Amino acid sequence: MGLISRLLNSRLFMVSLLIANIIGTQYGFYYYHAQLSKTPFDFYVFVPYCPLYTLFMVLIIGMFILKYEIPSLLAGITFVGLVKYGIWTEFVFFIFPEYFFSPALFNQTIILIFLHIGMILEAFLLVPFVSGSKSEFYLMLSWFLINDFFDYYLGTAPLLPASSMHYVLALESVIVSFAVSFIIYRLAQSRTC
Repeated sequence: MGLISRLLNSRLFMVSLLIANIIGTQYGFYYYHAQLSKTPFDFYVFVPYCPLYTLFMVLIIGMFILKYEIPSLLAGITFVGLVKYGIWTEFVFFIFPEYFFSPALFNQTIILIFLHIGMILEAFLLVPFVSGSKSEFYLMLSWFLINDFFDYYLGTAPLLPASSMHYVLALESVIVSFAVSFIIYRLAQSRTC
């Protein structure tokens, strides 16, 4: 039995992961509350990066514990979101070090580095639930490219220090949308072959 199967079959692990994601989701939405208060309601879904996908993870873990079928597309979108925005956040910390590693934010940033690595790692628990169909691949990729459009063209990206690096972030975001969508597609396909 592989590591993912052992973890999925450990009730203690899954309940602990559920609790951790609930707490992380609450903190994440709190982190975005100022930006959400200034965002038109129609754009809300495009603002909170990580907490949206940890909320999806909460739903998936709850469904798994209660033995409900987990929709493949939900698992795929959650995988991509956890990995994409986990990577994006780590990237942001290191391209704005004077801000995120300032004395006022240093401790918070160190904690968030580890938590976002955890987001990336927990995404791999979802691989068994993704079908690997081409239509789902295109839907996942489309969802994240639409998110990138809203973030970098319509201005829903998280508030960051002023910098010319926002173009680099936009490019990184599009590249990671393609790469991570392709990775889950290939992982799911290799599992079903």
